Amino acid sequence: MNKKTQYIILGVVTLLIISTISFSMLWKPKSLKGTAAQPTTNFETKSTGSTGNEDVQIDLTPYESGNQLTLKLTANTHSVDLSQFNLKEMVTLEAEGETYKPSSSPSLSGHHASGNIVFNTNTNIKRFKITIQGIQKTNQRVFTW
Repeated sequence: MNKKTQYIILGVVTLLIISTISFSMLWKPKSLKGTAAQPTTNFETKSTGSTGNEDVQIDLTPYESGNQLTLKLTANTHSVDLSQFNLKEMVTLEAEGETYKPSSSPSLSGHHASGNIVFNTNTNIKRFKITIQGIQKTNQRVFTW
């Protein structure tokens, strides 16, 4: 095989590789387009606590999607075992004169945890209060939006 033929084959192979990569990055099957519901948020992240001795830093970011309010939770500590806390029992939502318990919440463990706390509200809410009872150093944590 002469040099010219080798360059042509190399060029064709390179074009095929570039085309395949470009196509795979841009193409999305119709069945997957738009199927993942994207939560919307007009709410800022709020925090309480710290990672100091015997304390837990809790960060909450609310997302509203239809008739559900979802809170993205992160919990960080250097001295408290998070597995002792059951968020489903400890968290309440107050909105528009109603009180709600979570329909689901993450199981915490270790010293760094995250997950979603979900409330079925049957209404879109804009102003609300989240209370978390029983996580040390601050026994009652209140977040308002």
